[in-house]
Amino acid sequence: MDTDVVSHVVVCGHITLANASAFMQEFLHKDRGDVHVKVLFLGNFHPNQELVAFFSLHFLQASFYEGSVLKRRDQERVMMSKASACLILCDRFTDDQNNEDVANLMRVISIKRYCPDTRVIVQMFKHSSKAYLQNVPNWDWSRGDAVICLAELKLGFMAQSCQVPGLSTLLANLFTMQSKVENEGDSWQNLYREGSFNKMYTEYLSSSFNSLSFTQASKVCFLKLKLLLIGIEYQSGDDDLSVLVNPPSTIKIKNRTLGFFIASDAAHAKRASFYCFSCHSDIKDLTKMRPCTCNHCKDVPSRNFSTISLSCRRPSFGVLPCSQSDQQCDLLTENQLRGSLGRIEKEEVKLDSTGLFHWCTPVPLQDITLTRQAARSLALRDHVLVGVFGDERSSLLGLSDFMMPLRASSLTSLELKTVVFLADPLYFSREWPSIQYFPNVFFLPGSPLCGADLKALSVERCVMCVVLNAFSCVRVHEPAMQDKETILFCVNLYSVRFSQELNLKHTRSPGHDFAWTSGPLCLPRTGATVPLLVELENTSNVQYISKMDGAEMFSSLALTQAFAEGSVFSMDFLDSLMAAVSSSCLVFQSSL
Repeated sequence: MDTDVVSHVVVCGHITLANASAFMQEFLHKDRGDVHVKVLFLGNFHPNQELVAFFSLHFLQASFYEGSVLKRRDQERVMMSKASACLILCDRFTDDQNNEDVANLMRVISIKRYCPDTRVIVQMFKHSSKAYLQNVPNWDWSRGDAVICLAELKLGFMAQSCQVPGLSTLLANLFTMQSKVENEGDSWQNLYREGSFNKMYTEYLSSSFNSLSFTQASKVCFLKLKLLLIGIEYQSGDDDLSVLVNPPSTIKIKNRTLGFFIASDAAHAKRASFYCFSCHSDIKDLTKMRPCTCNHCKDVPSRNFSTISLSCRRPSFGVLPCSQSDQQCDLLTENQLRGSLGRIEKEEVKLDSTGLFHWCTPVPLQDITLTRQAARSLALRDHVLVGVFGDERSSLLGLSDFMMPLRASSLTSLELKTVVFLADPLYFSREWPSIQYFPNVFFLPGSPLCGADLKALSVERCVMCVVLNAFSCVRVHEPAMQDKETILFCVNLYSVRFSQELNLKHTRSPGHDFAWTSGPLCLPRTGATVPLLVELENTSNVQYISKMDGAEMFSSLALTQAFAEGSVFSMDFLDSLMAAVSSSCLVFQSSL
C-alpha cells in the first residue's frame, strides 16, 4: 500500500459490483465536502472482469486487495491499524441469514483482536445478533463502532411510515446524496427535487449561540443563515450525552454544542460554526460570509466524530408523537368521548420490562386467528394491513422489528393502531412467538393475492397496506422476477372494486370499547387509491407498480412518483447508509 495516503477506510465482507459502486458513489459525493480518503476493498476471492473494470475506473480513489480479513498478514497489507474505519458488508440475498451474521461477527472479532482501536461498522440481518457484539473484546460504541441491522432498519422505517406516511422517503432522502438538478418552475417534481437535495449534517455552534434557547438558535439559523437546526447534542452530566430533537426552552445552548442541521451541503452547514452576532448580523450575501477575528466569536473545534454512546442516549425532551386523536374526536359524540377517556384513564397501561413498548400477556395464535366472516364482523377501520409472502421454508423477516415502532410506549392507547397480518399460516406460525406479546394484533390465514381476503379485512378502510416479501431474499437470474409477488399483488389490488353500500353508523374497532358514529366517508372505489407501502429489491421494477413511472422515464428510484409519495422502499438505501455512517456516525445514531 502507498504510504503517502493520508487516510483510508477498509471495506470487506461480501463485495459485489452493486454494493461497491453504491458505496463509492455515496462516500465520494461532492456534497460531503473534500473527501481525501482512499477506499481499500479486501475480499477473499478473485474479482471478475466487471469488478476489475470498476476498480480501474476509480483507481485514484479505490483499490482491491485479494485476501481475508481473518488473517493478520492481510490486515497488515491494508494497514488496518491505521484505517479511519473498517466497513463489513453482508450478502443481502443469502439463503442463511444466521450464518451470514455469524461470519460477519467473526470478521469483527478478528479486526478487534489485531487492531483494537480501529472503528468498525458492520452490517447484520437480525437485531438479536447485535447482542453478541457487546461481548467482543475492544468493541466500544463510544469510539464509533456501529452496527447496521438491515431487518430492523427496513421494517422500522416502513412501520414508522404507517404512523407518518412518507417518513421512509424523508429518511432515505436525508441520508443519501443526490446531485442537484437545475430545474425551474413550481411543479411538484421540481419542489421535491429541491427538498431531496438537502441532507443532514453536524456542525459545532459558534460561541454567539451560547445561552440561547433552542427556539432562539433555530430562528437565527433559519432567518440569518438559511439553515434548519433540528436538534443538538446535550450533556446533562459528566458523561451523560444525549441527542435532543426540538428541546424545550429550559435547555440552553452551551459552549461547543454540536448542532444537527438540514442543509444543501457541508459548506452551508459550516456557517453556524463561525457566525458572529456582531460581524454577521447585517450580512446579505451568505457566499461572502467568512470567519471574523473579533473577540465576540471564539473559534470552535472542527467537525469530527462525537464520543456519544448509544448506551447513554436519552429520549428527546421536545418531540411529541404523531397523533390522530383529534381526528378521532371529530367522529365521537361528546358523551361517548368522555366515557371512553374515563375508561382509558382507569385502565392500567401495560409496558414491557424496558418500559419502551406496550405489552400484553402471551396470546395463543389460534385466539387471534380470524376467519373471513369474523374479520367482516370486526368492521376494521384505520388499521394497518400487512400482507406477507412466505412459506415454511422462507427466511424469517423478523416481524417483531415491524411491530415495535407501532407499539412504542410514547404512543397512547388511542394511538395504537390495530395490526392485521394476512399470510400463509405455516410461515406466520414461525413468526408469532416473537410478536405474541404485542396487543391488538390479528391474523387471517390466506394469501395477499386473494381479493376476497383483502375485502374481508376492509383494505379500503386501512390507514396503510404494507406488503412484505420473504421470497425476495432469494437470488434469481432475471432481476424483474425478484419482486414478482409484490408486483402481482399491486396489479390485483389496483383491479379490485369496492361496494359503495357501506354502513358506517355502528362500526367497532378492535381494542376500543366505544363505537364510531360518523356521516358518509369518502372511501376508495378501487384498490388503486388504497394507501400502499411495498418493498422492492430491484428498484427498476417500480415501472410495474406505478403507471406514472415508466421504464423510459426511470433514472433513479428516488426521483419516481411512487417513491416521492412514500409508496415504495428499497434496501438499496441501506447500502448507501454505510457511507453516511462512516462519514458521520453521530447523525446515524441520532436517527435510531
